[in-house]
Amino acid sequence: MNRKFNSVVIVILLLLLGTAFIGTDDLAGFLFTAVVLLAAAVTVILLRQFVVKQKVKRADITTIDQMSHDQFVQHLELVYIKEGYRVTRPKEKEDFGADLILYERGHKIVVLAEKAEEEVDLRPLQEVYAAKAYYEAEEACVITNQGFTTAANKLSQATEVELVDREQLIEWLAEVHLA
Repeated sequence: MNRKFNSVVIVILLLLLGTAFIGTDDLAGFLFTAVVLLAAAVTVILLRQFVVKQKVKRADITTIDQMSHDQFVQHLELVYIKEGYRVTRPKEKEDFGADLILYERGHKIVVLAEKAEEEVDLRPLQEVYAAKAYYEAEEACVITNQGFTTAANKLSQATEVELVDREQLIEWLAEVHLA
């Protein structure tokens, strides 16, 4: 969603620049207009990102239940950063089963955020297990705002994929927000 919004702002900027350039021979005026429009676009993008970050920073579990998947991932990213991890996000089309990649002292962990309405089954575990191999990570984790099926718990034990369910998420967020 953020990338789409940023792209729309940039397209509007380019259209305005093109309109400003039509019928003018004044290069200085055009450059001034370009700088002003660029500054306005950057301000709009940064302001929107700031507002979204403030919203997800204050999230509790009921707020998380109402978040989109992207907002949930962004919230987890902020929590991990607060805990001292360096965090990267794979490109949307090339995530290979990971929403976040965490780094801490040479240790790499892949995380899959599963925003769900009901218990989470095997699919996310299979995805993050594949991501662990692809990104050559030492650990893999699935975090959900719900619970996990019995089959998911069994597969977790066999694959050593860490599962963070609703109750663990509530406790973890409370600890982090109190710190």
